[in-house]
Amino acid sequence: MIKNLTGVVVIVIGFNGLFRLIFVTFSVVILSGFSGSSYLKKRSSNDILPVSSIYDDFNVVFFGSSSFLIEAGATQLLIDGFVTRKKHMFIGRIAPDPYMIVDVIRRFRICTSKPHPAKICAHPKKRRLKAVIPVHGHYDHALDSTYFAAWANADLYGDTSIQVLKQASQEHSPGRTEFEWENFHFEDIFTDDKTGQNTRHLVIGDLKVTLIKTKHAKNIATSLLKPKTSERIRFPTKLRNMGLGVSVSVLVEYKNKRFLILPSAGPFVPSFKDGELAADVVFLGLGGLGLVWKHTRQDYWNNIINATDPKRVIPIHWDGDMVQFNKDKQKNFSVAPVQSFDSTLKFYEELASKRSKKIEIIFAPAEARFNPFSGLN
Repeated sequence: MIKNLTGVVVIVIGFNGLFRLIFVTFSVVILSGFSGSSYLKKRSSNDILPVSSIYDDFNVVFFGSSSFLIEAGATQLLIDGFVTRKKHMFIGRIAPDPYMIVDVIRRFRICTSKPHPAKICAHPKKRRLKAVIPVHGHYDHALDSTYFAAWANADLYGDTSIQVLKQASQEHSPGRTEFEWENFHFEDIFTDDKTGQNTRHLVIGDLKVTLIKTKHAKNIATSLLKPKTSERIRFPTKLRNMGLGVSVSVLVEYKNKRFLILPSAGPFVPSFKDGELAADVVFLGLGGLGLVWKHTRQDYWNNIINATDPKRVIPIHWDGDMVQFNKDKQKNFSVAPVQSFDSTLKFYEELASKRSKKIEIIFAPAEARFNPFSGLN
């Protein structure tokens, strides 16, 4: 049985790919220090922001990884929108699941950007999804993004690695008429920019949004992924085929309150004027930090905190994307395996405690509305 399985693995990823996979697995275990993530699991289950009401003026929903539904005034904005959480393994194939996507649309009352006779908006405040912004092209960010845009006729922002997903998604779900592939607007950001511009300012309904070019984390795991998605892919596809493309962080402002979503734990060295990136809250991506050295983790923290001067940090991208959230049995998402998040979280708590200005580190509730500014002055 094992011999046959080994043969299949070699055929699927090739001898070179198999060697890299073994090397990555071994290196991850060594770098993680075998310390696990029991501390993060405990904190993410107990130290959570309170759940808010759908009737509130401002809400955020966290779907895991760096996926967020943001509601403000009459506006809904989706960051990433990755909800197809299935077992895939690193060498398997992946594809969007329209049933999971529609389930999220219904449960969280995500409405079309324009009134549609066949899609009655059930949101009590009549909010409508204006835009979808995948932060880069990897599967755990962009896989489902075109489906949400096609359903809501919302603007989709991205680069060529995002644009090619439209045709792949349409071909994957030919009989699903609720997705209107020809109607939504795609806008390319940064790909064709010859000026070297690192930011893009948008007004999306009642929200002010700034997209900031951000380098993606580099570690032994990301080395297996492509730098960008090819011009033609078909679902199901190998996970590695969904390439990085342009990577961005997202600064969101509503009524003089601001938060920054930093999805990737890459080197963050912005060249901005003092206060330009100031944010009350930072959603801090932890993915991959268990695979780098301590000084790299410290530089990442220092650069972000110095640039934003936040009152609160909310860790994200620590969850396992192969497990669906079960609210009846879990208080929060399952923690991603292998990586040692405990050492990173404890290290950042130590750094936060040493600052003259207090920084609270707290977690978002899973798949529930909350206000990230709750309790802040």
